[in-house]
Amino acid sequence: MARGELPLCTVCGTWSPGGALRCGHPPDARLTWLRPPWSDGLRDFLGMAAFTLLCAAVLLAIGPLLWWIFATWPPESPLDIAGAIGVGLVSLPSWVFGIGIVLAIPEHWRGRCWRLHDARAGDDDRATGFVVVRGRGPVRGDLVRTIRAAIPEHDCSDMSSTTAAQATGDPQLVVAAPLAGLAARGHIALTLVDTSGWTLRVPDPPLAVRSAGVHVRSLSLQTAEHPWLERLLLDQLEAGQPVELRQALRALLVRLAREVGYFQGDGDRRPYWPTDAGNSPSEALRALLLDDPSAPVDPAPVRAVLAAWRARDPARVGPVLELVAGLTSEQLPAPPAARA
Repeated sequence: MARGELPLCTVCGTWSPGGALRCGHPPDARLTWLRPPWSDGLRDFLGMAAFTLLCAAVLLAIGPLLWWIFATWPPESPLDIAGAIGVGLVSLPSWVFGIGIVLAIPEHWRGRCWRLHDARAGDDDRATGFVVVRGRGPVRGDLVRTIRAAIPEHDCSDMSSTTAAQATGDPQLVVAAPLAGLAARGHIALTLVDTSGWTLRVPDPPLAVRSAGVHVRSLSLQTAEHPWLERLLLDQLEAGQPVELRQALRALLVRLAREVGYFQGDGDRRPYWPTDAGNSPSEALRALLLDDPSAPVDPAPVRAVLAAWRARDPARVGPVLELVAGLTSEQLPAPPAARA
């Protein structure tokens, strides 16, 4: 490692003073720690130190001031003796506390804050981070790298919640189909967001951070021409502003479950289908979305379209369909008889 560089690994956050990185990760030429100016944090430290000294001076002066005002030395009466004892009981703690906060002044030094520089940062791939170094090592910091990858759409512009409901009452397929259709028609954009990095808080070792999620962004301001379920989804999105697909889907499914006829459980209890219902959730879902729900059920075409969409890029499309399946089974669970 070059002289003057911060010996902190950008991959895992290992601190390696005095030589090569102990973790064995090769240095990333793209990421470097920027040296802060020598005065970094000095003004804040001096201001806090001056305030602390002022407080200490006030505390240390309490005792002498009380002795000067009240004490008669040597005490000549029981009242003078009681007064001297009282002044001493007040003076001693104030002196101890005043000396203590003076000795604690070095703890106000927050250290020097190094910033991470990403030489090839872009909208789709960016790393940010900082680390505060105090004394002989870092005390806190983190590094986060965010990679955004567009999820490819499939050529299924005729796919919608209505066309899916005509073929099946499976809520997973009925909810996944509008996402595929809206993306294919250019009304929404789906993005896979992958976040990795580490966080450091002394005395604990660096903690690895890793997460992945799907974001959705509306590309259309007009929603009137869409079926009801698509309008329900698009109305939750602000044009051009990406939001987590999990958040948007959960709100959509909560509303859909209520419209279909699920009972909302108390507290943490999941929604459930009433035992005295005269139909199944699939039938109720098709009745909600279709004028004539009596058409025969054949989910194969919808499954084929979604499978073809996944096949275009399993690593990116797969998380979308898995998210839909997980949230749908959570918010619109099949009744026990259907699960059996």
